Amino acid sequence: MEYIVKWSQHLVHVDAAEQMRMQLGWTDDGDSFVIGQVELRRDGSILKSAASPLILSIAKLLRPEGSLQEWTNAINLLNAPSLEIHAFGVLCGFGSPLMRYTSTNGITVGFTGEAGSGKTGSLYSAISIFGNPKELSLSGGKDQATSNGLIGMYLALKNIMMGLDEAGNRNAQELSNLLFWIAHGKGKLRMRSDKNALREHEMSASMIALMTQNQSPVDKIEALKESPDGEMARYVEFQMNTPQALVNDPWLGKKIFETTKKHYGTAGPKFIQEIFRLGDTEVIKIINKWIGRFERDFGKRSVFRFYENLIGSTFAAGEIANNINLVSFDLERIYKRVLKSMNGEKEVIKINSTDYSALLGEFQNKYFNSILFMDAARVIREPKSQPLVGRAEIDNQVFWISTRDLRKFLSERQVNSRMFLQDLKEKDILLEESKVRLTSGWPGMSHIHPVQAYSFRFAFKDVEPDKNGPTK
Repeated sequence: MEYIVKWSQHLVHVDAAEQMRMQLGWTDDGDSFVIGQVELRRDGSILKSAASPLILSIAKLLRPEGSLQEWTNAINLLNAPSLEIHAFGVLCGFGSPLMRYTSTNGITVGFTGEAGSGKTGSLYSAISIFGNPKELSLSGGKDQATSNGLIGMYLALKNIMMGLDEAGNRNAQELSNLLFWIAHGKGKLRMRSDKNALREHEMSASMIALMTQNQSPVDKIEALKESPDGEMARYVEFQMNTPQALVNDPWLGKKIFETTKKHYGTAGPKFIQEIFRLGDTEVIKIINKWIGRFERDFGKRSVFRFYENLIGSTFAAGEIANNINLVSFDLERIYKRVLKSMNGEKEVIKINSTDYSALLGEFQNKYFNSILFMDAARVIREPKSQPLVGRAEIDNQVFWISTRDLRKFLSERQVNSRMFLQDLKEKDILLEESKVRLTSGWPGMSHIHPVQAYSFRFAFKDVEPDKNGPTK
């Protein structure tokens, strides 16, 4: 017993106790950063960290392997002209831990392009900053990582960049949910299994996620939602074609990306130690410098706050990494190329630009055979299917729509009904809401009860009478 007691006293005084960490990245007090099974502390000390069951399998992949110099030599080849967006992917890997210093929790960056454009190679290069790129990158295939698995992965990584390859294989709803969770920075709120109560601990995360795909997720989400403003504000996409540098030297991609598969996990600890050396005040100052520049160049609006923080964290990280010779990137050239691409996307993807009046036309197209068309007291086209959802009065250009069916239509398109009605009222398109008999003037249908309906100004054109005439 004395022997055991003396040994326990010896271990307490000689070595600090290992503390089990539930997540990787920054600890709650911000004084430590966990990479795999190692904890880097602000005072310069390095401790062993016991991994929780949630991160144990991932922690094993976050370890140094190979030579830092070999990794640096390979990554610096991305500084070649035409590879600016690929280099920006690496900046996302460095910038992810700095998102905690910004006003938003997270953002997703998408690389969309043809095969051979190097988008997966850029993803691997970014992941290799902290660990094994091939094993840490997630497959976006439907039969691969599950939605719950993705959420578990980003909560485990917390501040270390998450990479999802071939995300275009996932459906629109899954992509929409993923973009939301990453920006929201928290996992699902769950109930306890033993009693009717919420679980006490809800983990959070703050990171940059990088996705690659052949088809833009924007197309899928816009097909799912009429107003995908929330997703578009939290997602930045870059179109990637085969860069000229890879055309000139077909072996360049192999020189870069194959090297990062063998030499990895060596740059991350050096970068975090430099963050500690600089201190939070200096890091925030560098981030704000880049945010201020981006606001002047791109425009300042509240919906751009995710974009601002992305640029602030990535280019501040690039400046810090350059200063300690982890990379040698031409940040000015990369910034101008990134800004040009984002300005181009701003012209294509509009935020808060839903054309609510056009939804009336979409409603008519969808329910054309369930609408009664009247010209004064004459029926010019009877509905071909039930139930009746609307009444088109050609003579006075008024479109009556059942309140219930309109709200159902807007809900299916995930459109805010209050904003829809407010917008059309301000444009003097929405006339009134009242109880009306949609079948009024339709012979033999006067027994149909009135329903609550909205009336809208609507320009009906080229509505031809039914060739067979009204049904008697």
